[in-house]
Amino acid sequence: MARLAHKIGEYIRDGGHYNEAITFFLKALEIKRAEYGEDAVEVATTMNELGRLYFRLGRNEETLAIWRRALEIREAAKGGREDHDIGDFCFQKKKNRKWTDKKNFFLSFS
Repeated sequence: MARLAHKIGEYIRDGGHYNEAITFFLKALEIKRAEYGEDAVEVATTMNELGRLYFRLGRNEETLAIWRRALEIREAAKGGREDHDIGDFCFQKKKNRKWTDKKNFFLSFS
């Protein structure tokens, strides 16, 4: 069910209906948390998608909060860097920075 909710959210998002897509991603997140646990990479993946939607809607504080949590989950699970949108959000204008610089800049918002 989580995969279906996630895919429906992507379909709706791709049609430009961001607020409606959030509903499906939140449902996918709820199911994934129940199925895999709060600290699962599957949870972080859906959180990343929610962050993208919040960013597109100008909901920057929610974007930062959810991407920060997704980063924490991925780093704990993978033991280091994992590609996601935090770097793009923080450094759209500073593309030559190293990952460590991006992460530290992002974490400075907390």
